Amino acid sequence: METCDYERAVICFSRAIHLQPDQCLVLQGEAYLQLCDFSSAVVSYRGACALQPDVHTHRLAFVYYLQGQCLFDRGLFQDALKSFRKASDLRPGSRALACLSALGRFSECLRFVTEWMEQDGATADLYVLRARLHRQLNKVTAPSCFQDVKCALELNPSCPEGGALLQQLKEAAERARQAAVDRALCGQLPQSLRLINLALEHLPQEPHLYLFSLDLDLVS
Repeated sequence: METCDYERAVICFSRAIHLQPDQCLVLQGEAYLQLCDFSSAVVSYRGACALQPDVHTHRLAFVYYLQGQCLFDRGLFQDALKSFRKASDLRPGSRALACLSALGRFSECLRFVTEWMEQDGATADLYVLRARLHRQLNKVTAPSCFQDVKCALELNPSCPEGGALLQQLKEAAERARQAAVDRALCGQLPQSLRLINLALEHLPQEPHLYLFSLDLDLVS
């Protein structure tokens, strides 16, 4: 259909709403979507949700999500964040994690996610999101990144994002440990100690890293 056809469709559905309000509001919302008029689409779908919330809530969440993507592409990050939150409030299973992180305002996102967890309760995906934000902010300490990953996997042991992030922490810790070994073999004990402490920041519950750190403390 051409743009003018969708515009005519919007007018027709507006006139027919009093006859079949639910169906016409949905069709009107879809026509607005084709015109990329997300604000009007939201109004239509909110009307449909008022009539049949169990049927149309997921679609309204999707409209908010599209609106957020459009705002993000235009660089309107604050408005995008609001749209993503509205989408997630309607459909908690789709938190738009990547989009939140992609906003690039990690400190603000971190505060937002922490408030979100306090208000709505912690979930595995929110723990993973907060762990990612900690990594972006270089706050890879035991009470932050690793602890959030651990909590995510306790809530959902099969959480793929949590498992992948834990693997990244293990790999980073192993790289730091190997570098610490290399420095120790070269007699560079202070540098080795700094590297093993970095490994511990990634994996604070690994006993062999603590033993290595203790050995370095004793000989340095």
